[in-house]
Amino acid sequence: MLKLEEQEFLGEATCLLSEVITKRNRLLTLKLGVSEHNLPNPSKFGELTVQAEENAGSKAIMEMVFRCSDLEVKDLLSKSENPLIIECFNFSSNGRHELVGKIVKSVAELESMYHNQNGEHLVVPASTAHDCPSKEVLKSQVYVEKYVESNRHTFLDYISAGCQLNFMVAIDFTASNGNPRLPDSLHYIDPSGRPNVYQKAILEIGDILQYYDPAKRFPSWGFGARPIDGPCSHCFNLNGSTYQPEVDGIQGIMSAYVSALRNVSLAGPTLLGQLISTATTIASQSLAGNQQKYFILLILTDGVVTDFQETIDAIIKASDFPLSIIVVGVGGADFKEMEVMQGSDQSLQS
Repeated sequence: MLKLEEQEFLGEATCLLSEVITKRNRLLTLKLGVSEHNLPNPSKFGELTVQAEENAGSKAIMEMVFRCSDLEVKDLLSKSENPLIIECFNFSSNGRHELVGKIVKSVAELESMYHNQNGEHLVVPASTAHDCPSKEVLKSQVYVEKYVESNRHTFLDYISAGCQLNFMVAIDFTASNGNPRLPDSLHYIDPSGRPNVYQKAILEIGDILQYYDPAKRFPSWGFGARPIDGPCSHCFNLNGSTYQPEVDGIQGIMSAYVSALRNVSLAGPTLLGQLISTATTIASQSLAGNQQKYFILLILTDGVVTDFQETIDAIIKASDFPLSIIVVGVGGADFKEMEVMQGSDQSLQS
């Protein structure tokens, strides 16, 4: 193990991960320096080049088409490192498909078969080779008729190529959060400066994403509150502006949030459809302008939505645009219904 205390100090440099990731080649060169000015010859410190690499599986996508030759005709009622197993079955309408044979090949070997136009004999495993103790090699052969390899670009590839992340946030102002003046409220602003659950979520998520947005102008909304002398709004600008929802930086979101608490009355119900549609409109405008931007909408809520189907419809519409939606539940409510919105088990239906 490397012992730093036994090494010669050559200099130091500090940078943000985002500074490396957003470079086109993920390469960032930093000038080495010292934090202690009593070290000799500070002008002779060199440079350090930092490179970020994505630790993921292969980005390659292979598309292959196979064909077989000289397959044995089966009677319908007969009972007959990191390689790929390609198996050929005799189809049966009762679902009991019979194995004809198989081949075991690596991707490299399959690619070679394609380029050389060679076939590979199907093999029947010993356990099914007509009660023979050893495997049976059939006359039947498998050919690779098509082999196309392409690269699948990851999200980091887009970031390195100049795509900007744009952060948007929406905060639940429904009455179920409790009176903001009382310490047990989820919206309580502690005089000691300790952040409440909403502020913590904004800081923890926003503090990461803000470095990938050069402008740091974040659209910020509230929902489920009644402005002074007005009806309940399910999508109002957090900064109080009629037309512009953007605020400057994460601290701008925090300031607008605290100000909004003083100028609205908590109401309800929890409706997200209009809010998601508003965010989708912003994302669609960016797409129409051919801008390299991707939007992330953070929705903070303390309860299950009331307009469930309207929200689902809005999410489906948003899926056509460069927009991801993160819903964070705060407080002690049961958010299991919200898991349906992930669409991980099955596609959302309008």
